[in-house]
Amino acid sequence: MNKKVPLLLSLLMIIVLGLVPLVGTAQTVPTPDDDTLVIAINGEPGSMDPAQVGGSTGGSNFRIMMHTFATLYELGQASGAIDPYLAHSFTVSEDGTEWTFHMHEGLTCDDGEPLTAEDAAYSFNRMADPANGFTGNSAGFVVASTGFVEARADSELDVTIVARKPQNRAMRLGLYSEVLVHCKDSYEAMSFEEAARNVVGSGPYSLAEWVPGEYMSLKAVEGFGLRPQGFENLVWRFIPEPSTAVAEVITGNVDIYKEFPANQAEAIRNSGVAEARFFPGTTRTYIGFNLNPDAPFRVADPDDVGAQAIMRTDVRVALQYAIDTDAICENLLLTTCVRATSLVNPSNADHPTLEPYPYDPAKAEELLDAAGYPRGEDGVRFSLEMPARRLTGAMAPEVVLATAQMLTDIGVQTEAIFQESGDWVAALITHDLGPLYFGRTGGSEWSAQYDMADIPGHAAGGAAAETNYTHWDNDFWFSGWDILPVLTSHPEAERAVEIAMLEEFYNDPPWIMLFAGPRTEAVSNRINYESRADYFITGYSATLKDDM
Repeated sequence: MNKKVPLLLSLLMIIVLGLVPLVGTAQTVPTPDDDTLVIAINGEPGSMDPAQVGGSTGGSNFRIMMHTFATLYELGQASGAIDPYLAHSFTVSEDGTEWTFHMHEGLTCDDGEPLTAEDAAYSFNRMADPANGFTGNSAGFVVASTGFVEARADSELDVTIVARKPQNRAMRLGLYSEVLVHCKDSYEAMSFEEAARNVVGSGPYSLAEWVPGEYMSLKAVEGFGLRPQGFENLVWRFIPEPSTAVAEVITGNVDIYKEFPANQAEAIRNSGVAEARFFPGTTRTYIGFNLNPDAPFRVADPDDVGAQAIMRTDVRVALQYAIDTDAICENLLLTTCVRATSLVNPSNADHPTLEPYPYDPAKAEELLDAAGYPRGEDGVRFSLEMPARRLTGAMAPEVVLATAQMLTDIGVQTEAIFQESGDWVAALITHDLGPLYFGRTGGSEWSAQYDMADIPGHAAGGAAAETNYTHWDNDFWFSGWDILPVLTSHPEAERAVEIAMLEEFYNDPPWIMLFAGPRTEAVSNRINYESRADYFITGYSATLKDDM
């Protein structure tokens, strides 16, 4: 039974907290019941094409599509578990370049068609084909990071994925586990526009209804036995305003809301309706330096002092000392954080001896003076713009504005420019965002090289690689990626190269290194649900408590 706060009390909460205007929720929006789980997310997917995961048009689609599509293996709780899914096992060729996945028998797609190795191979080849123009996680990250060449069906149940070189096994398995498998016949019959709005899935849920601007409803696929289906219906509500989402949690209209504003935790707890959870996350938060010499802002004004200054390593090192991450985490995120020393999560085999850059504004000013950028009569050394998005948690506007103020305090006048998410991402993936940008990127706890692969090597394009958003052109780093594949059977030597690469990142930083996470998540008291440290929400694993 679904227990809700009485209506009058709910309205009083909304008025007292000042969370949302007094307007009624549309009657068409589904609410939680014994068969329905409701999840709030801050953005509506721009596409539900399984080959367009994230990127300029995907938006928040990955969270939803991991329910409508399955993968060969699946990333578990981002803590080392990479579990069999559509495939029950795999074998690797002697030279490490060919991985053959052995799929379960009797798999089907939403439309009842058999799901075979041919479909799995098609899924990889379709998303990787440059002619299709896909961007984002699969096409922009997995392809480059694995050195993908092709996928082929060797038999009805055996699919082989071919890469240019061998690779750390945990990293490659994790990357292959991010490619969503879809049925060849269905997607060959659709245009890209049709595929963006229509789902023929391979996972535990199918698309039942999509009401633009409101919600997406999924229904459990009958007979799907590879993953649990705790609720018959999963509803994803698109609620861009965090205060509105919190109000919907408090009134019992939303079961799960990840990344609520930390200052709303007490209101959630006091409601008696939901838990307000705080826990370490794996998403890395940072300020990126755009080092692309051909970025539009540099072409438009080649004499811009700030845009040219950050091209210098000594300036980028100086700016590390300007940011007080402890103050941000304790005062704005209401938790503690560990400042990063690289792009690898601190808990994920980060560099063993490097110390985080301390907060030392006097040191930052000293280094900027030495670099030839003294304060002018107005107190300004140079100016920078920092595009950002209006998100929650570690990406919240107040966090962005705090970092901008800290940089301004040392004479680097920094203006935070808040953009629409689609515009921000489009400029990010073309390396045109900047001169600074406030960013985040998903991470893991099962492979240091996975975290490092945001900036891949020569073979993946080096500075021009899509996910090298800063356009960092560091030959030592790129050469490290050239060496790592031949060391997969020599873990000590492999680790030594990783450590050397991380030292280079620290000493020639393309980021102002901030912290990983932290995560917040509101979870209804009526359900059993295990929060994930990463970006994902596994709604399929939630169940109704026995006493509800």
